[in-house]
Amino acid sequence: MKVRVSWLKDYVHLQESVEEIKKTLTMLGFVPEDCVEWGPDDYVLDLEITVNRPDMLSHLGVARELSVAYHRPLTPGFKKPEEVEEPIESQFNGVTIEVPDMCHRYVARVVTDVKVGPSPDWIRDRLESVGIRPINNVVDATNYVMLAYGQPLHAFDLERLNGHEIRVRFARKGEKIRLLDESERELDDSIPVIADARQPVAIAGIMGGLESAVHEDTQHILIESAWFDPRVIRRARRALELQTDASYRFERGADIGMAAMSADYAAYLIAVLTGGRVLKGAFDAYPRPFNPPLIRLRFERVTQILGIRPETNWIEQVLEGLGFQVERRAVEDPLVWNVHIPSFRRDVQQEIDLIEEIGRLYGYDRIPETLPDYRGEKIPDYPEYRIETTLVDYFAGRGFMEHMSTSFVSDELLAIFDMGDPVVVQNPISDEDRYLRTCLAMGLIRAASWNHRRQQLDVRLWELGNVFWLEGSEPVEHRHVGLVMSGLRNPPQHWRQTPTDVDFFDLKGEVDALLQRFQFKPIEFIPSSHPFLHPHQQVNVFIGKTPVGYLGRFHPKFYDIFELRCPVYVAELCLSRLMTLPRPDMAYQPVSDLPIIQRDLSIVVNESIPFGTISSVLNRLDLPDIAEWHLIDIYRGEPIPEHEISYTLRFLFTPTTLKRSEEIESTIHTILQHLQQEVGARLR
Repeated sequence: MKVRVSWLKDYVHLQESVEEIKKTLTMLGFVPEDCVEWGPDDYVLDLEITVNRPDMLSHLGVARELSVAYHRPLTPGFKKPEEVEEPIESQFNGVTIEVPDMCHRYVARVVTDVKVGPSPDWIRDRLESVGIRPINNVVDATNYVMLAYGQPLHAFDLERLNGHEIRVRFARKGEKIRLLDESERELDDSIPVIADARQPVAIAGIMGGLESAVHEDTQHILIESAWFDPRVIRRARRALELQTDASYRFERGADIGMAAMSADYAAYLIAVLTGGRVLKGAFDAYPRPFNPPLIRLRFERVTQILGIRPETNWIEQVLEGLGFQVERRAVEDPLVWNVHIPSFRRDVQQEIDLIEEIGRLYGYDRIPETLPDYRGEKIPDYPEYRIETTLVDYFAGRGFMEHMSTSFVSDELLAIFDMGDPVVVQNPISDEDRYLRTCLAMGLIRAASWNHRRQQLDVRLWELGNVFWLEGSEPVEHRHVGLVMSGLRNPPQHWRQTPTDVDFFDLKGEVDALLQRFQFKPIEFIPSSHPFLHPHQQVNVFIGKTPVGYLGRFHPKFYDIFELRCPVYVAELCLSRLMTLPRPDMAYQPVSDLPIIQRDLSIVVNESIPFGTISSVLNRLDLPDIAEWHLIDIYRGEPIPEHEISYTLRFLFTPTTLKRSEEIESTIHTILQHLQQEVGARLR
């Protein structure tokens, strides 16, 4: 917001230097980013205004803050026009708001017999100083009022409105309008419009149409002063890719209480600048009247939050100076106020917001620095806290780097990673990324792509984050952990070392090791059919009968899309679901004094039987002397018959008492019997 110092003096007496004014505004929270000299002893300040303070997008709003800071009266300077006896109904047939949820108020005034021409030097100078190009005395008057009071206005050529009426509605699909910037736009039913009896004449809150614009032969003016729902204006502005001074204010929340006064003042200015006549009365369609919120403010709460005890009279003066209506409660309760919130301060919604205003005007630099009281209360960790903090150290030890990606994704990514019904974001940060991710693999594959495009093929990343999808019509949220791997298994350390690439089994081993680290049993890997994974290198991960995730090689058909230059492997586990599963408590087990006994078992099975089925059988066996087992070899070929495969398994026994060779062989025989019965295995 650009404000001119001499313009501010119309509303509040200022005797301070521009440097003092800049310092005051900075302490109030409105930092001047630039200060430009404009003429003798005058300056234009470019203020940084936060999105929650649309009232500061006007000279009156800035002057209001300075008036409170300097303890001086505020003079709004509103002027009402002198009206002729001719009623507005003689020229204008009224306003119809067809969508009151979109337009809460629409004020219309009529000025007749105007002479359109250049504005006087004083108004042209003020507009140019704050970056507005003068056009003519009618349009300049509406822009002047917007900059003075923050209310966007629009002037129509009344004679060019079919039926001499206004209808506020949404556009009908296929309707077109030629705008003031001479662009032609085709509209849909999400675009709010101002229409006459036949067609749209403006896009509500954004820009007027060319056909109904004021031109040099215009004689009768209709002034529009309205309030539009910020969400509707923001959505339409993004859809049309059209930013204006009006839309900038409307989408942040204009002052609905300013609509009628701004229309009056605009009518006054236009009459003065053009020699026109202001018709008697106004049309004020107000289907959603503003009801001032009431907030209870406690003095003791003020002192508790700020750590100071300002004078109660000073608190009342400050709040009333900012436009709040302050009433003390009953006499027996003098340190509690009822505060009515004005229409231009919709950012104030709770007691803490009022306390923030008090602290801001008191001066944060004047509030003493004190440490808060320590109460020594222990807040319990959320269920996943311990496992999440352990994951950080665990993956660092495994050589993975942590990755964090945004939760917003595009429909192109959703089409590749089909993992459920996506949640649509009502107010997306961009038109492309308007969905919430359904899996972490989306971000991990994009991270691998980013590295591959920069010739960094050795990727080992992990991510912890939330994913979202719809169950019925309700969105649900789950905590997931994901991995992605590509490139070399171990980068060569010297010239004699042969580099090898990671493969499906490396990723499977990482997932298996992770689940074993947290004592989840039994772990099973069952073939799956995810479309974004290689059809022959993917599995779903189960703990018992509960599905907890998936892993596999990313499908090569998508490599060109992501510019991947070598095989990429991705895995994902649902941490929220894992936390619901039982886990045995970790307990100390003494190390046996006896040596470990090692036995290998080679079996032959039909190649159609997944190894995961064999693993499941072995995991279900209750053989306490066996500490662990491993797959150490896979073999196909002579003398193994066609369509069969040989697996060599190594079992490690950690006996607590002396074992004879016959006892060990009996255990191996028991294992072989179970494998024969359940998967048709035979001894090789």
